[in-house]
Amino acid sequence: MADTEALTAPQLADRAADAIRDLNHTTSTLKYPGDIYSTVANLKILAQRLPQTYQQLAGRFTQLGHDGHLRIEPGRGDLSDAQDQAYAALYDAVVAAEAMEQALDRAHTALGPIGYQD
Repeated sequence: MADTEALTAPQLADRAADAIRDLNHTTSTLKYPGDIYSTVANLKILAQRLPQTYQQLAGRFTQLGHDGHLRIEPGRGDLSDAQDQAYAALYDAVVAAEAMEQALDRAHTALGPIGYQD
């Protein structure tokens, strides 16, 4: 983890997005069910961790609002409405990540007994 200590949250999110892009380029070449099983297991862990990220983003965003550090560009609508929409969307992301984790858990369980045959 030492190489990520100095990175900001946006930089780490960018790295995560790049890693998923790279994963997308390699998943079509997987040959063995065990590799799919392991990949699904790791993606399940990713999904388990995402709700905390979204909750913390929402919490920090709320705190910035309470502290008076938010503004909206002129002509771009009402700040309060934008805050409500952003917070609701982050809550939706929590729910979606939890649903993704549950789906990946089901896939992981189903893949468990499946093996490769020549």
